[in-house]
Amino acid sequence: MCNRSLPMPGTPFGWTETSLLADPTARKLGLDWFSQHLYHNTERMLACAQIPSAGTFVDSIFLEVGDGFCDIIARLQIEYELPLHEAHAALRPHMWSKFRGDMAPFFSEFLDHEMTTAIAPEHMLYRRCVFDENESMYSVCREFASEDRVVFLMGTYSHDERLPHCNRSRPRLFWFILERTGQNTSRLRAMLYNAPYQLSGRRQPMREFLTMAFAIETSGIEDDALFSIYQDAVRKEIAPKLREEMALFRIEAASRDSLSTR
Repeated sequence: MCNRSLPMPGTPFGWTETSLLADPTARKLGLDWFSQHLYHNTERMLACAQIPSAGTFVDSIFLEVGDGFCDIIARLQIEYELPLHEAHAALRPHMWSKFRGDMAPFFSEFLDHEMTTAIAPEHMLYRRCVFDENESMYSVCREFASEDRVVFLMGTYSHDERLPHCNRSRPRLFWFILERTGQNTSRLRAMLYNAPYQLSGRRQPMREFLTMAFAIETSGIEDDALFSIYQDAVRKEIAPKLREEMALFRIEAASRDSLSTR
């Protein structure tokens, strides 16, 4: 199935260190279990992200988890003047394009297609995205639907026994929740969780990350000031990406018109 280490101190989620095993039976169970586990923790993630109940917005929050580490949750919410089924029809192609990495500048390799098809036909994939020689991302993506809600999610494995070990990785857990808010209205809520980077199995603290990623000299900076500097630097870096996310999931008038003529 999956190997999962005990939660590290300060981490809000105990499944950020999850490995996918090589044995075919265990591997299939691991793909199903991990994606199911994320789905059944959707409400927990909503509570952690503290997304307001109304309004269209995009922002990010930073959670100090002790010992100089920080978790990041990017939050997005868009309200639609569309019933759930129409919003789903308009958004679904964009969501799966994102999960496939169609527009990503990195190489993607789709893996275990027979397994994901057997688990959830046309609603699941597993891929390896190669950033560079030291870092790859192994992510399972899946769609779950109920009468009043559709949940698209992505979670990364820290290690895949069939694939090369990465010296650098970052646990990522993404939820996109499309839900009915009325007979003819719906909304999309997104929560994009990023844990600290892992360098050869060691978590990277904020102080070290600022020096490595932004060339900021941090010696002599007090912890409170360091946290503010970290937030400012990371917010500035991720703001363009969040604006792209917002634009990707807006449903323009042309899309609404095409749906109404079907």
